[in-house]
Amino acid sequence: METLMTMSESDTELFFYVKQGKSENKIEKLLMYSKGISKSVPEAKIKGQAIESVVLMIEGDLDLYQIAKLAAKMDLPGGDQLKKAGVK
Repeated sequence: METLMTMSESDTELFFYVKQGKSENKIEKLLMYSKGISKSVPEAKIKGQAIESVVLMIEGDLDLYQIAKLAAKMDLPGGDQLKKAGVK
């Protein structure tokens, strides 16, 4: 996997990694790692414990632009930046 982008938003660091797909506009895997969640979203807890990190892995024949649109509609951090980043 290669780094697509990294960013900081409200004390949270986001890292995006991709594995290129068979065509220019597709990816096979998208990994998002986020740390510092408890600083920007203190109410994010599981069984009373603050959430510090989140790992999200999506695999398949993926269109990064469509994933970015979904992330933006869900108001997830990094959605707009994913649209701009494109696939390397």
